[in-house]
Amino acid sequence: MGKRLGFFISDSKWKNYHRWAYNTAKALYMEGYDVYVITPRKSKLYTRLKGYGMKVVDYNKSGIMPLDFYRLSKICKKHKLDNLVINYPDDIRVSALVAKYCPLKKLVFRRGTIPVKPKSRFNNYLAKKYISTVITNSKANKEAIRENKYSVFRNKPIEVVYNGIQEKSYGRNKEGFDYHQNGELIVGLSNCANNRVFCKKFFEYLKKANFKDEKITFLIFPDWKHDSSFTGKIKQLSSKSSVRLTGREARLSEFMSNIDVYLSPEAESRFNYSLIYAMAQKKPVIGISGGSNPEIIGDQENGFLVEQDNFDELLEKIETLRDDKLRESMGENGLRTVKDTFNFRQSAHQIQRILDSND
Repeated sequence: MGKRLGFFISDSKWKNYHRWAYNTAKALYMEGYDVYVITPRKSKLYTRLKGYGMKVVDYNKSGIMPLDFYRLSKICKKHKLDNLVINYPDDIRVSALVAKYCPLKKLVFRRGTIPVKPKSRFNNYLAKKYISTVITNSKANKEAIRENKYSVFRNKPIEVVYNGIQEKSYGRNKEGFDYHQNGELIVGLSNCANNRVFCKKFFEYLKKANFKDEKITFLIFPDWKHDSSFTGKIKQLSSKSSVRLTGREARLSEFMSNIDVYLSPEAESRFNYSLIYAMAQKKPVIGISGGSNPEIIGDQENGFLVEQDNFDELLEKIETLRDDKLRESMGENGLRTVKDTFNFRQSAHQIQRILDSND
């Protein structure tokens, strides 16, 4: 690439956008790119990347715009950064001012969900004027931005860069507690608390249908920490013999390695990360035919797509996946999909292409 690239996040709390910056910056670094990460010293992002031997620069946000602008512009000039990637909405203003006065060749805003509208008219102006490109993680999300007439980003160049997954997650063997009891098919669900409508309808359907198939068990990985009350309600709605919950100490990797099929309740435009995590462990997947799911699931190849709220069809697909050979074949196809499409090395190359374009 021949240019110096900066990732800037002023927030010190570890969130999804920190995880993306961590994995993407590390992937670019491993590919030999000159990468700097600008973030508070007290953040987990700083500690992790510093321990990895990368160039991490301390940034202390004061909340006073002239001072924050001075600090960031000084860092960019000192390290001769050509491009800056941000993915925290509150960083738009100071980064845009730096792009104007430093100047930067490109200011790229990456957002996993639909980009929020900047908080003021001045921020609106800065976003429109100085953000060069928007990166999002699904075609569905890109379309949602284009269709939102209030989005300041709708007329910007929008590039899709899929989320990747670490290669160490590929095809793990079973770990931890084995949830199988009598050789039954275990269908796993996670993230129910963020998809309440689907989960509530589905378990109400199971209860009304008096579903008690001893050959099928639904295993829920609940969000005990953030929504134990909703988890309890789901458990009450479910038929006791066909639905179980993991324990509070269970890890997601343990859950994924012990299920036979993964059922995703999500159907939004944002990237459905849980699907590729399951596919990386050779699990056939079932998802709603909406949002980003069709970009990930090849229907009848690595899993099945079903219509929203068509629970008869959903159970039919689950029944189909009792076939051991079909599950094995779809699982292998899923792992191949992850390796070919959803890996951080490919994401790094896509970002390189975006930064090198129109120079």
